[in-house]
Amino acid sequence: GIPTSCTTALPCLIPTLISFGIPAGDPDDSVSLRTAPEPIPQIPAVPTPVTLTSFTATTGGAGVDLAWATASELNVLGYNVYRGSSDDRTAATKISPSLIAATGDGVSGASYSWADSSAAAGTIYRYWLEVVDTDGTTEEYGPVALAPEVAALSPRLYLPLIQR
Repeated sequence: GIPTSCTTALPCLIPTLISFGIPAGDPDDSVSLRTAPEPIPQIPAVPTPVTLTSFTATTGGAGVDLAWATASELNVLGYNVYRGSSDDRTAATKISPSLIAATGDGVSGASYSWADSSAAAGTIYRYWLEVVDTDGTTEEYGPVALAPEVAALSPRLYLPLIQR
């Protein structure tokens, strides 16, 4: 029968008898190998919920534009964006007001973008992406760093005022 240590959640390989013959001499010159009498547990492969292919931050018209792409999303509910001024993720603040809904699936991914319009020019920011699964577990990616550019001053020409 099936050993009691095997379950449907953790299937087992059942040991088998392996025999092979040695082609010389006496008919009793065969060798038999026996595997261990205990079942050998198989550890099931657990896929990661998302396969992230890119995560970038670029200077945009109104601050910083974040973009990310996935190759696949398995049981992903959505994404949160965090911003900090150091490499310390625990000091970062969630800046996406609500969960950004996932649109990919287990076979194909999706492309996303989000604008941080509250980024101050000239400040170096670090961004993290938090993946929220349907069971509530999370996984993080990042940081990506960027300093939004200071708006360039347009040249001005002052002419003297001449009156008559």
